[in-house]
Amino acid sequence: MNTTASAFSPEIRSGATIPRRYRGISLIELLIALALGSFLIIGVTQAFLNGRLHALSQSNQLGNQENSRFALMLLEQHLLKAGYRAKAQDSRELVFPPLAAANGCPAFESRQSIVPTADGLGVCLRYQRRSKTELDCLGNQIDVATAIVTRIGRDASSNALVCAAQGQPAQAFVTGISDIQLVYGVDKNADRLADTFIAKPAAGSDLVAVRVAILQRSDSAQVALGKQEYFFPLDATEATTAPDNSLYRSVQSTVTLRNLTP
Repeated sequence: MNTTASAFSPEIRSGATIPRRYRGISLIELLIALALGSFLIIGVTQAFLNGRLHALSQSNQLGNQENSRFALMLLEQHLLKAGYRAKAQDSRELVFPPLAAANGCPAFESRQSIVPTADGLGVCLRYQRRSKTELDCLGNQIDVATAIVTRIGRDASSNALVCAAQGQPAQAFVTGISDIQLVYGVDKNADRLADTFIAKPAAGSDLVAVRVAILQRSDSAQVALGKQEYFFPLDATEATTAPDNSLYRSVQSTVTLRNLTP
């Protein structure tokens, strides 16, 4: 009995042309599909990485703003306390007697309530408590009526803004402090106005203001697209090129000191 090819299953003989609907994927078609798929994967991956880098950059910029703002606020709060006397009628000589160097602070002369720290990266100040419930920068209650010493500045080993008070060890409050500069307004004619700003005032100088500049560095070191240029301090005439791909933020504030009456 002869067999015939079904109308739905055409006979495929040796050497016959294979209908298109029965052909598989050719090597060229496969390579084109792989290339298109690779381009698609690369594009999606690049878009994801760019989005992630943008989000990381925004997060670090916000972190720099918050940290630098808090660091300035902390410094300003304590600088405004320098020289405070619970009784205005008490003389500065009585409230602030000579004091030997200790805990990173140089010696205070009579009447002095503020001096640069021994390492030049901060400031030491003296003040009396305003009330019995007042706390120092470490959160400890001030139990004495006499003037206490507070040291606040940058710790070079940890790049943090630290504060110490009443002889207690310093604690870190803000990290990422890449640099800090403090210059002191000196009154030369007894009008209680700063005639000049210098980094190292002479012993016994009447300081009437402090200008603080802070260079804040981001937590991530590979967040910027390139090495950033910044001005530090803000009145610098030449820009500085960052040593890495971190984000940097330069801020500055001038605080007029109070309670400098005789």
